[in-house]
This record gives sequence, C-alpha cells and structure tokens, in this order.
Amino acid sequence: MKGVLRAFPGWLLLLLIGCASVPSPGTQYAPSPAERQLAILIERRLSYSYEVAWFKYQRQLPIADAGREAAVIRAMEQAGAAKGLSASTVSAFFAAQIAASREFQQEVMQAWNQGRALPRSSQVDLERDIRPRILEVSREMIALLADPSVKTSPGLAAYVYEFLRAREYSPNVADVASAPLK
Repeated sequence: MKGVLRAFPGWLLLLLIGCASVPSPGTQYAPSPAERQLAILIERRLSYSYEVAWFKYQRQLPIADAGREAAVIRAMEQAGAAKGLSASTVSAFFAAQIAASREFQQEVMQAWNQGRALPRSSQVDLERDIRPRILEVSREMIALLADPSVKTSPGLAAYVYEFLRAREYSPNVADVASAPLK
C-alpha cells in the first residue's frame, strides 16, 4: 500500500502533463492517434502561414494567389487519388486549409499595419524554404486523411477547432480550418 501511495503523486503529475498537452474539446470526443496527428499537422501548416505573410508583407504581394491555390489543390487531389481518396474530399479539405491560411495571413498583416511589432527580418524565401515545408506537411495530411481511423464527424471538427483555439488562432481561422472535418 505504501508503494502505491508513494507512486500516486507521480501518476497524478503524468496525468496533468498529458491533459495539458491536448485541449479538452466541448464534446466528449476521443480522437484516434491519427486524428490527433492530423490536428497537429493542420496547426503546423497554419504556422507556416506566418512566414508566408511576412514574405508577402515585405514585398507588398497580395495574400490570395488563385493560380497557385488551384495548382496546390490539383497536386493534392492527385496525391489523394494515389491513396484512394476522392477528389472532392481532398479538394474540400485543402480549399479550407488554404482559406484558413489566407484568413490568418490577413489577421497578421492587419496587426502589423496597426503597430504590432514586426518580425525580425529573415532571408527565408517563399519558393525555396516555405513552400517545400508546406508541401511536406500537406502530403502527411493526405496520408492521415486516408487512414481508416480518421473519421470526419462533428466531434473531430470540434476537437480540431479547440486544438487551434488553444494555440491562439482566432475563432474564424479555427472554424475555417476545421469545417471540412464535420
């Protein structure tokens, strides 16, 4: 009994650490490991949007690039087809991720225009550095979307929404990014 009581604080600490790393969605949804990884990748892809925004801000480039966005969606549809995913599923998912990225870029640029501190200047190049990382994450997302344990549902969408909100993305960005998972 003494051994159990001595171990109890350690187990409690592990439980608290585990709970702190994953948001508690409003529902009792229990995501699969693949669904948790998908949420991480959605956030990672969005985080690259900060660098994209800074690159475009410095060069006064528009946020939207319809031709580039269409090319990305076509490439992801092809990658998804190779994994057995329908073009409509892949298109809807990546159109939402791109829209969330545009929204996030808009929010960040607006904050910079209103006086928020600018990032330190970097030599990061959109084509050479940022887009390859976005493409890599997008391919990982395709693999997870093809995983049978990833099931679109309101619970998964709520989990991803809360995951993004816990990382301080706006309600609008979180909503747009999680919408195709409903």
